[in-house]
Amino acid sequence: MADYILFDRASCYERLGDLAGAVDCFKKIVVTYKNSPLYRKSFLKLLELKTRLEGEAALQDYELYLAEFPNDEPILMSKAELLVKLGREREAEVLWQKLFVSGGNYAFRAYNQLKKVKMPSYEEIKAVAKRLKERELYELIVKFFTETPPIDEEGKYLLGLAYYHLRRYKEALLQFSFLSNPEGRYHYALCLMRIGEREAFYRYVGSLSKDKKFYPLFLLMVRMKGRDGNYGEAKDLLAQLLVRYPEKREEIQWYQAWFALREGDFPRAERILSLLLEGNPHERDKYLFWLGKVKSYQGKEAKECYLRLQGKYDFYWFRAGREAPLPLTEVDAPPFDREAQPLPPEWERLFKRVYDLHWLKMSSEARQEARLMRNILPETYLSNYLKLLYYIEDYWTLVRLGMKYDRPSLKYPLAFWDVVLSYAQKEKIDPLLVVAIMREESRFQRDALSRAKAHGLMQLIVDTAKRLGGIRDREELFEVDKNIKIGVRYLSSLLKKFKSIPYAVSAYNAGEKNVERWLARGYRDEDEFIEGIPFEETKGYVIRVIKTYEIMKGLYGNRIAQKEGR
Repeated sequence: MADYILFDRASCYERLGDLAGAVDCFKKIVVTYKNSPLYRKSFLKLLELKTRLEGEAALQDYELYLAEFPNDEPILMSKAELLVKLGREREAEVLWQKLFVSGGNYAFRAYNQLKKVKMPSYEEIKAVAKRLKERELYELIVKFFTETPPIDEEGKYLLGLAYYHLRRYKEALLQFSFLSNPEGRYHYALCLMRIGEREAFYRYVGSLSKDKKFYPLFLLMVRMKGRDGNYGEAKDLLAQLLVRYPEKREEIQWYQAWFALREGDFPRAERILSLLLEGNPHERDKYLFWLGKVKSYQGKEAKECYLRLQGKYDFYWFRAGREAPLPLTEVDAPPFDREAQPLPPEWERLFKRVYDLHWLKMSSEARQEARLMRNILPETYLSNYLKLLYYIEDYWTLVRLGMKYDRPSLKYPLAFWDVVLSYAQKEKIDPLLVVAIMREESRFQRDALSRAKAHGLMQLIVDTAKRLGGIRDREELFEVDKNIKIGVRYLSSLLKKFKSIPYAVSAYNAGEKNVERWLARGYRDEDEFIEGIPFEETKGYVIRVIKTYEIMKGLYGNRIAQKEGR
């Protein structure tokens, strides 16, 4: 633990204003503990402090660091800034050029420095914008083209795409309106739909050619008309698409069956689904499930269809009432057929270090060190490693190992169970549903942060969390206890409101108002509602959560019931 002690000592020296003492400690870590997780962090602190203390003398340390980490953008920028202070602008220009052409987070800052010397050409800016697109740095694309407006179709498409991904659809629409290429026309249509111009969207898509690239737009128009209850128009369009795109027959026929079902024309839906199943369809279980549902709607026997489902433990399997054996069994094949082994001295030291860090309440450091072991640990000691992961509550790594070895109990662990159980019991909801949502929301990453600014284990939005009470600051949402407490409270409120797990889970992802609007369309049951969810992201999310929930009931249901005396 000497590296951690040195790091803490250095931090104390820095707080006391003794920068030289801090430099000595950080340098000792860099020289002595190259394999420590603190190595790079210490090197960065060393650069920061030596720049403040020694100026030009720190350049040698920058060279040593960049020899190991040549693409560290913040350090390249820091070195360039130091060179400018030292009057060595020419050398700084080389670094700015590297940062600019790399198309990373510091590209625009480097561009602002370069243009003081020589303005980069439009073609250079466009090349950088392409790299920024690959890295999904759309805000920077907008910054570049705000300064240098695009003058050709490629540039306008890049700017339009950036606006589109930033959900600035009206600005994207303007850029795409200048374009004649298929990609631009495709996104122009999507923007019309996104801003609510349905009739304009229908007219525009109707004017497009039969190019295969536009098939998704035609299908989107069909689905929108179906959702609006215009089944006659939707069916006419499907008939046209079947002629235009015969290679899409399976998908088109599925929608024909779906609209027949929604209209209540069960005999027609049954015929189309039976026809789909005659070949070797991609979504065989989906069609079998819905053939069974259509039969049941008509008062016919559906069991034969459900018994033919092949995707054991998949969504349609569970929705058909096919239960998993309780509990799900796991074969003790290698490397799971052995008990924890005595560790050799070098591994025993590493394991003890992680246990000690966790005991010292340095939990994030313990998880970081445990994860560094994962790719170098011999499988002989996998049982020891799993025991360690459970102890330090690193469920994210357990899930990854479960995916690697196809091990259900690792893929679906009872994460943070004591905390979940405590709050779930208070709210009178199933704790397994809470864990299922947590798994699909964050894969049990405590510090997860989405693009939509959803935080922590249960991916909570700050405004929602504040409304439900219990936090003052967004950072609190990265705390396990508070995140689960508020997440359980929110889920409980949705379950009380919608009185259905699928409806509540949909609202957890897409919002209550959306679910209320969807339910107003009228569905016969939960299955029809799930299949009809218009947001593909939400539909996939609901399917994953329900599947995970059912698997966890199969894994743990009996065991939990026995503990509770049920």
